[in-house]
Amino acid sequence: MKIFILAVLLFGCSSSLKVKRNLSSVDFDLTLLRPYSEEYAKAESFTSPYVATFKNSEVELRFLAADHANNIDHPTFKTVKSSIENFNPDFIVLEGFEDNGQISSSAQIAHAEQCSTDGFKPCGESSYTVYLANKKSIPFVSGDPSDSMILPEFHSQNYTTQDLIGLRLIQLIPQWRRAGELNPETTPARLEKRAAWYSEKLKSQEVFTFKTLRQWYFDKTGENFDFNKIGSSTVAPTNNATSTKLNQMSFHTGLIRDSYLISKIQLGLNKYQKVLVVFGQGHLVKTRKVLEKTMGKSEDHKLF
Repeated sequence: MKIFILAVLLFGCSSSLKVKRNLSSVDFDLTLLRPYSEEYAKAESFTSPYVATFKNSEVELRFLAADHANNIDHPTFKTVKSSIENFNPDFIVLEGFEDNGQISSSAQIAHAEQCSTDGFKPCGESSYTVYLANKKSIPFVSGDPSDSMILPEFHSQNYTTQDLIGLRLIQLIPQWRRAGELNPETTPARLEKRAAWYSEKLKSQEVFTFKTLRQWYFDKTGENFDFNKIGSSTVAPTNNATSTKLNQMSFHTGLIRDSYLISKIQLGLNKYQKVLVVFGQGHLVKTRKVLEKTMGKSEDHKLF
């Protein structure tokens, strides 16, 4: 997949990564990626958050299956802290911000420092992980491709640039609700501002207004736009008989994201002995078979 090759070029050419020892090559089979399903999720050892630790004779991978949160007292935050202190990773792969090719992004460090002043209430576990990693000088990278990287593959599935922008805007709604920032009176203008930003970023001539976004949402789901009804399931990455077009778009972008995540894990394990991944639990569900084929069965533990 093109996205995988690009990840190698971005990550493998960085001179800031220090090889800690002469490790054997770790390779993963991307054909084993699977779509998310409730059946697969229920087969997991625990509900999130928990950790799944994969290891062979040379390297160790801990996948922290997060329950996305914005509270420093939440079990996900406690699991992050425990993993940093006790697993003591050499390298971390994170969700929640786009990859720009940098190792230990200075912008993310500054953002995490700002988040720490308010107990991480407006931020998530990724910012908390960055904050702790920076204190211990642990290098970190994003495991999320940028939308510019996703777009060519997205277009190949007969979606438009506006479809990707619409998906991103709808995905913001449950995120803002989780952060306590969803206000039906002010959110429409906030969505329009973000739509303009996305259009400029992705070089789209079209810009969503709140009115056209609502129509686009109806076209993709068959339902009227309602802030109270838009949740995680609305943008769940599914592709079955009951899936909406919005779900299907999320499904296809999810495959691209998970391929990219695996490439970052692979490149990390080929340079470091201990790699920590902090991503939502659904990503572990989808990548588990890929990881197991190379690393063997994991040891799973619910720390909090």
